[in-house]
Amino acid sequence: IPFAFFEQREWRLIHHMREGMLWYSLGSHPAFRNPNAKNRNEQISTLRAALSNFTHRTEDYFSSCWVLEECDGEHVRNWIEEIIVPSSQKGKVEALASNYGISPKIRTIEELHETQL
Repeated sequence: IPFAFFEQREWRLIHHMREGMLWYSLGSHPAFRNPNAKNRNEQISTLRAALSNFTHRTEDYFSSCWVLEECDGEHVRNWIEEIIVPSSQKGKVEALASNYGISPKIRTIEELHETQL
């Protein structure tokens, strides 16, 4: 399938390929590889804790997690057009999006599944 990558609804961003991006890892790296981490300790701790709430995460896992926060001064949340969630979480996600001042289309995974049948 030639477009299988795009059907995954996932983009893999190479953090070091473009200037103007603010990015950092949730894991341990040398300062030259993760220069913005020193200014994002609170965010890193919060994200690590949130991810660990679901299941135990190893340091290898966190070292593979990179956060793209902004590009050319624009926060990446401004690019979110759609969020797909379990139906039990739709209200929470709508409230969270509203708190951040964004209004993406929020669909449930059940709705997505129905459209693919």
